[in-house]
Amino acid sequence: YFKKDFKKYKKYILIFPDGIGFILKLKLNGKKVKEKIAGVELVDDILKNSNKYNLNIYLFGSQNEVLEKLIDKYKKEYKTNIVGYQHGYTDNLESVIEDINNKNTHILLVGLGSPKQEEFIFKNFNKIKSNIIINVGGSFDVLSGYKKRAPKLFIKLKLEWLYRMIKEPKRFKKIFKLIAFLFKDMEYLF
Repeated sequence: YFKKDFKKYKKYILIFPDGIGFILKLKLNGKKVKEKIAGVELVDDILKNSNKYNLNIYLFGSQNEVLEKLIDKYKKEYKTNIVGYQHGYTDNLESVIEDINNKNTHILLVGLGSPKQEEFIFKNFNKIKSNIIINVGGSFDVLSGYKKRAPKLFIKLKLEWLYRMIKEPKRFKKIFKLIAFLFKDMEYLF
């Protein structure tokens, strides 16, 4: 995912086709999408390989215990340079942004869930000095071992969303909010 000279670029927002709904929206708008890029796999690769390129990672979202478990795992196994973290249950976003900027963050991973993470990124993009900002959904929970990822059969059949809704019925209401957000506020992306 990285090139050695990536730091010369000022800033990126990476929007990748993580969910089947997003892929369908892209296809309906005439965009070519070869495959789903699972956020959890992307985040895992970033955390495993960031040390090779001397990149500073900052995690924002989830719960403290989840983040601490995740950080412990990747620092021990891969010597990942995680320079800071903040749980996602804070209202003081200005102090979070200040902390991100003070830590010389190259990659900011935002795991607040949709659409909260996208709203945070779009509203604060010009305030955040990170080179790369990525919305990562529930990746922190899965990679820390706090939650299990869907079985391979669900993933292969593109039904990972269904598995998550069965495991967490409160997601039924959330799915409608996400659909409305995609069609209303992100229309300019397509």
